[in-house]
Amino acid sequence: MNTPAHLIFGMTAFGRSGQVKVTAAALFGALLPDLSLYLLAGWHLNILGTSP
Repeated sequence: MNTPAHLIFGMTAFGRSGQVKVTAAALFGALLPDLSLYLLAGWHLNILGTSP
């Protein structure tokens, strides 16, 4: 998981100034690869009470 790199490269490669929908799609696409890990970690920490 390297979310900052995904955001930097995704927004640089696909983000477009003045095109909100394209930039939003680039942001979503940059976060999507790491989303499952954040959901899994959040579930374990908050719902199941697993110690960090």
